[in-house]
Amino acid sequence: MERDLADGACGPGVEREAAEPARLFAAGHQRSSKCVITPDDAAARLEHGNDAAMLDRKSKTGLRTRLLVFARLRFGLTNFLMAAFLSALLQGGYVIWLVLGVTLLGWAAADELGGDDRDFPLDKPHWFYEANLYATLPLIVAISFVYARDLRAADLESLDLARAVCIIATAIGVGAFYGLAANVVGHELIHRSNQPVARTVGRMLFAFSFECAFPFFHLRVHHRDAGIFSDPSTGRRGESFYAFAPRIIGGTLRAAFDYESRRLERLGKNPWNWRNRMLRGEAWSIAILIAFAGLGGLRGAAGFLASAAIGKVLLAAISYSQHYGLVRVDGAPFAARHAWDCYRPISDALLYNLPRHSDHHLHGGKTYCELGTTSQAPELPYGYHTMALIALVPPLWNRIMGPLLADWDRRLASEGEWRLLHERGWASETEVVRI
Repeated sequence: MERDLADGACGPGVEREAAEPARLFAAGHQRSSKCVITPDDAAARLEHGNDAAMLDRKSKTGLRTRLLVFARLRFGLTNFLMAAFLSALLQGGYVIWLVLGVTLLGWAAADELGGDDRDFPLDKPHWFYEANLYATLPLIVAISFVYARDLRAADLESLDLARAVCIIATAIGVGAFYGLAANVVGHELIHRSNQPVARTVGRMLFAFSFECAFPFFHLRVHHRDAGIFSDPSTGRRGESFYAFAPRIIGGTLRAAFDYESRRLERLGKNPWNWRNRMLRGEAWSIAILIAFAGLGGLRGAAGFLASAAIGKVLLAAISYSQHYGLVRVDGAPFAARHAWDCYRPISDALLYNLPRHSDHHLHGGKTYCELGTTSQAPELPYGYHTMALIALVPPLWNRIMGPLLADWDRRLASEGEWRLLHERGWASETEVVRI
């Protein structure tokens, strides 16, 4: 029997549990003749060890559960900020600037103070995630309605400085939420290829920034060509944001119209008709413009155009940050190294994990809560929101991105990409040994 126990011959169940105290008892005698461990002591120690292991497992399970709860709740931050902004519009005064400051500057500060966090647990689709996405459209509509109403009520003849400043803050805030909420959620929803309602809501959200060409361009062109020289949505090395913005805006319109034209020509239809989904989308934007004019007069229409332009610029700034300076050989498969990632928890939460951009490109069918991290993608030094603001200052942008691009050339570029860099004169100024 002792030989069987020593050889581990006893099977699972009671025999193994009975054998374990005896093994500990024998081991205690072998280690020290001065310290005698009785079979009862050995059994007690084994039981204590099992209890400790169970408590440790329960502790880890509880921690993971709390992290999952927080991971879910954090994706409500954008809607919380929109609700706060709507409340501020209804109240008026300095509160509008307060909420705007928290949205634009507080977000960036919290991002940088918090640092990166790669360990937030992934999760499966959950009703709370979906509810936050679909709550975006009614919140945007409500904000737009109050905005148009306030513009109509504004008396330009007796407008004092304080009131004028509040109107400016409102226009900036509405544009910020068009760009950072409506467009980002719209991007998530247009990827739901098997959910017609989701795609429709996504296109409606893009209409607030006159971006209804974006869904067709993004899905059919950008996801195919990201990192390639011809892609309008990939910022080229040395190209300032102010040169990139008109290129992506014009390129998006041309690419989307070309795609729809080819689709309709295959069906034997004229591209200049209501079946052109891009034109139908632009009609939604015109409908919103007419609604603003109806609610707020000419001031309402002008206010909407100003805020829509801000939303369009913010979308372009985010696009500029996502692939800037990275190169990919035509026809080569997309890899994680072809997108800049960012793992700031605040940016991830407020932008619905859009900064986990390489995984999004590699697995376009994943919902935002399923996107993960990787060590194969280059990383931005600051959050997406901060980088979008830095992009507005080209000298600062170049100073920050230059060393990062040199590192990408050295560590991540393939041989074909390395040759492209030299052919285009984009290689790092200092030749380095590649690893």
